[in-house]
Amino acid sequence: MRGYSQLQLSELVNISPNYLNAVENGKNFPSPDVIQKLLDALEITPFELFSEYSAPPSAENTPAAKNRFILHELNLIKEEMLAAFDERIQKYRQ
Repeated sequence: MRGYSQLQLSELVNISPNYLNAVENGKNFPSPDVIQKLLDALEITPFELFSEYSAPPSAENTPAAKNRFILHELNLIKEEMLAAFDERIQKYRQ
């Protein structure tokens, strides 16, 4: 995000590059303070930080475009969850 290297981002957030790498790879979970610093440095929302989906195009970097993007991504997550629930229900019906 934002084109920062791990080294640049770790310097902005005042954490070690190794720690940032561990966070990115799911080996460590950052403290709330580090999460806030990441959000501030990347100028993103918590949803965007934890989303596995890509961010909206920068050409549409308006509040309305961000809201549309977030609603779209939340709908995708909802569909995935409903499909998983339906799959589980089908197992119990058999």
